[in-house]
Amino acid sequence: MKDTCTRSYVPEAVSLKNGRQTIISKILRMSLPLASGLILHDRVLSWNGTWVCYEGHIGRKPLKVFVAEPLLVYLAGRAGGGDTQISPEMQAIFSVLAVEADISRLEQKLGAEVRFISMEHALPSADARHGVIEAGGQSWPVAVQAPFSAMVALMDIWPPAPLPAQAVFIRSAIRIGKTTLPFGILSSLHLGDVVLFEDGCPEQAALMVENYAQAQVHWAEGKGWVLETAITYPETQEGQVTDQENGTYPAGVDTAPHEVTSEAALPVTISFEMGQQTLSLAELRNLGPSSILVLPSPVKTPIRLCVGGRQIGTGELVDVDGAAGVRVVRIFGCE
Repeated sequence: MKDTCTRSYVPEAVSLKNGRQTIISKILRMSLPLASGLILHDRVLSWNGTWVCYEGHIGRKPLKVFVAEPLLVYLAGRAGGGDTQISPEMQAIFSVLAVEADISRLEQKLGAEVRFISMEHALPSADARHGVIEAGGQSWPVAVQAPFSAMVALMDIWPPAPLPAQAVFIRSAIRIGKTTLPFGILSSLHLGDVVLFEDGCPEQAALMVENYAQAQVHWAEGKGWVLETAITYPETQEGQVTDQENGTYPAGVDTAPHEVTSEAALPVTISFEMGQQTLSLAELRNLGPSSILVLPSPVKTPIRLCVGGRQIGTGELVDVDGAAGVRVVRIFGCE
């Protein structure tokens, strides 16, 4: 007999602790200048020499900090304990004094006391978090071992490194115009219908970045789209009131109330877009006035009809007695 029982998919259970552990171990952190003039890097440096372990606590939680022995000697020398005749224990004390300002700043950020009570030669455990200290033109490995909650607190104050600008990709498009139609008229559009521009024109358009930031552009025959302005990002300051909220409107704007008595009367804005492309963040940062985007002419390119950032159809640019419009060639899946 054929088994017709439906088996539902049950996703793998992952604990919040495991998720945070992944964040602690895998997210790359920024190189961090320290108050003592050292620089902490988030990378692993192979070391076959002697490790020195400082054992202490963060608040009431145990803490172990491992450093390559030459780093201990270097730090002790900076604090005046570079005499080779002094004991390793005294060198350890001097090395802690060399980074006293960093320990004090760490305590302020954690809101907990950081103290070291003993020193011994020991290797970092497998779950220790490794790093590299740069000082005096040299680099030495370090590692930290602490309970999970203490490691989370330490990682929370170590800023993540930003992604490389070449690895972040952003969508952009040229918006050559837009118009607003009642929903009833929008939903009744058919192939061959022409929608006139209410705002904008094919030669003077806007470069839209993720439908959020924008720059003014114009079409230059033989070149492409030329940026007239830098890319601007909308800013909303606390306490700032828009014209509509303040009851004032720019001159020429129709302020008469539009009665919306049904779903069919709801105003819906259609954007006419073309030249969609993906830019890296590095490429986007290089754009400015006079930059050129090499894209096809709006006359020769299919125009996308978009509502709410989603494409609902395609059209072609037409001239209607001197007014720009788009003839619908595909709408709601029909063509």
